[in-house]
Amino acid sequence: MARTCVDRGLGEIVRADPSDGPAILVMAELDNNAKPMTTAARLTGVFSSPGEVFADMRERRVIMSTWLTGLLLIVAIGAVAAGVIFSDPAVQQEIRELGDQQLDQMEAEGKLTAEARERADAARDQMGPGLQIISGTVSAAVASGVWVFLMALAIKLLAWFGFSRRVAYMKAVEVAGVAGMISALEAVVRMLLVLIMGSLYAGPGLNLVVNDFDRSNRLHEFLASVNFLTLWYLLVVAVAVATLCESSFWKSATWVLGLWFGVRWLVILV
Repeated sequence: MARTCVDRGLGEIVRADPSDGPAILVMAELDNNAKPMTTAARLTGVFSSPGEVFADMRERRVIMSTWLTGLLLIVAIGAVAAGVIFSDPAVQQEIRELGDQQLDQMEAEGKLTAEARERADAARDQMGPGLQIISGTVSAAVASGVWVFLMALAIKLLAWFGFSRRVAYMKAVEVAGVAGMISALEAVVRMLLVLIMGSLYAGPGLNLVVNDFDRSNRLHEFLASVNFLTLWYLLVVAVAVATLCESSFWKSATWVLGLWFGVRWLVILV
């Protein structure tokens, strides 16, 4: 039997029959008498009351200043944090040692001749730390921005396949931009931990208990994936999905956490 309800987060009426798959949407007028949260209130409120923030966003059409401000902050903070990290002498030395280990292994396996090794060392010395800082900063900025849009796509697909609800992509971008404030905080915390511990692999996760982090060790990689601030971010995303889809938080959290750790573990195994 078909059901009809108002999904105010999209400004649309939802008529859905479970047997017909995802909801069918048509535009509808909204009551805009209530004053919406400001962009600043949304970006700061997500830390203390994400449910209230996303409920307000569900009641409104997409506000460009919200997702654009969130995106710019995420990109800027990510870039600055990366620049500071790659400027640290201890991190630069660690990166050089990792590069030497990789070249030593390639040379031992016969994949790299002694002459080629000398040329690689000379080229690295000519580049210097400046190029490393620039490339790391630019890469972090691009990755931070792309992540917002990828997460928005994930939210849209999860709403469709997991909850039979159609969420407009730009609404998902707006949500991802606000939730990304947690990721921006994580970038700052990770930067501070890297500077304090003098290791590129320092972070707010279970890898803090590992003395000598080894990327080739799958257990170490898994421990690094259990990042407390990442878990906070994922739970905030779960609140957003549950609010937009008018569903249970626990169902949403199961989907979000299950997909995250499933993909993460698959990447580690590969």
